[in-house]
Parts: sequence; C-alpha cells; structure tokens
Amino acid sequence: AATNLDEGFGRALVAAAERHDLGKADPRFQAMLLNSSPNIAHMQPKLWAKSAQGATTKQGAGLNDSHGLPNGFRHEMLSVQLAEHIASDLDTDRQMLMLHAIAAHHGHARPFAPVVIDESPVAVSLSKLGDVADAVCLTSDERRNAIPTHRLDSGIAERFWTLNRRFGWWGLAWLESTLRLADWVASADPCKQPCNVIFKPVDS
Repeated sequence: AATNLDEGFGRALVAAAERHDLGKADPRFQAMLLNSSPNIAHMQPKLWAKSAQGATTKQGAGLNDSHGLPNGFRHEMLSVQLAEHIASDLDTDRQMLMLHAIAAHHGHARPFAPVVIDESPVAVSLSKLGDVADAVCLTSDERRNAIPTHRLDSGIAERFWTLNRRFGWWGLAWLESTLRLADWVASADPCKQPCNVIFKPVDS
C-alpha cells in the first residue's frame, strides 16, 4: 500500500521500514537479545532483531539492563541517528517523513522522545549489513557528543510539528500506521525468515 501513495511518499515509508531497526545494532542491545555477553554478541555473523527469550520486553519496561543499556533505552531513536548517516536519494520532505516514521513506529516522538541518559554509550557499526550501510559507524565519543533525541533541539519534535502541519493530525497518524502495522505483521510471523536476517537498508 505504501508504494501507491501520492507524491512518492511511499518510497519514504519503504525506506523507513528498511531502516527502522538499525538501532538494535548497539552491542548492548545485541547482548540483551542473546542473553549473553557483549563479546558473544560481537562474534555473531549477523545482527539480531528478536530474541527467543523474549528479552525485548525489558526495553519496553524501561529497565536498567544488566548488559549496560541505560534506563528507557529506545532502539528506534538510535535508528534515527544512524539513518541520518546513510546516503539517500530522498528529497528533503521525504527524508523528513522517513526519519519521523522511524522515530514514531513504537508510539514515541509525537512530539517528544523519552528522556534517556546514556552515560557510557558504546560504538555502533553497521558493517555486518554490507552495501550502503557498510561504512556507517558511530564511535562512543560521537554518540556521547551527539544531541540526545529527547532534547528540544534534536529535530525529533520539530519534524513531528512540520509534518503535522502538512498532513494534519489524522493524515500523519495514517502515514505512521503504514510502517507500524507492517512491523506488527512481520513480528507476528517471524518464522518466515531466520531471526538473524533482519536488516536491509534501502539502496541509494
């Protein structure tokens, strides 16, 4: 359905779908999914999106994870920061919709992101994904110096209001739901593909 949207905004939502889980590449998140140490997570040939142990419920509960994740860590906010570093042929308006859809696909960023204080961020690399994401890496210093997504000047809230003025309350909610429902459908039947084959960034 997204590909049939007028003005090519379907391409923005497809790109969002292909990038919405990039934040799960945080080694601490990978260790949580595997219920193992970060060293074991680093040894995996691919990045995982789901856990057979149901460890992702800890993220939703906002618990202080034993693997080093800060309270309330949201993978989708890191996904936005990583997506901003991947080359794209989307124009400004479509890029804005893509980034907002990623940030909002679990119900946040309307307009604010949850406050999360990450005092010891770790380096995140997308090298295991190959293709256009191969060179994307955020060092621990880059993450520490980046504007936190919960701050008013992060762009999260500004994107929401800009898009809301363009599409209206219900129009923007409808666009967001395209990605959110697709994510629910894919999560409901994970057996259609191996759990560790998860990321496929959009070609640029």
